[in-house]
Amino acid sequence: MSRLSPRGNHKKRSRSANLKNDTDLSGYPSLLKPHWIVFGQKIKVVISPTEVIEEGTGRILAGNYSYLDKRITLNGTLPPEEMVRTLYHELSHALLNRVGLVQTDMTKDQHELICENFSNWIFETFG
Repeated sequence: MSRLSPRGNHKKRSRSANLKNDTDLSGYPSLLKPHWIVFGQKIKVVISPTEVIEEGTGRILAGNYSYLDKRITLNGTLPPEEMVRTLYHELSHALLNRVGLVQTDMTKDQHELICENFSNWIFETFG
């Protein structure tokens, strides 16, 4: 049984005004569910209607995982296949956070390398 599993087919609106319309996942690949469960922790998936900008650097990102908010935000301007790849990458971040590897002495580059390789393996194996 997979520890990364989609949760629910229902649409749920955010209570935050600036996220009001970005949880409508209709028209996106079936893997893009509103919630995923990662080792017992519910992770919300939000598709941003605009580009995702990294705080502090201003870089445009494909996606972002917030461990504080337990939320993955995907760049809604990406093609569907890239969005799925990005979802796997961000779920990898959630997984590493959940099992405690984020609290180690790993550098950000090492963390990104692990997530990228793991997400590529997931995509190549399961689509």
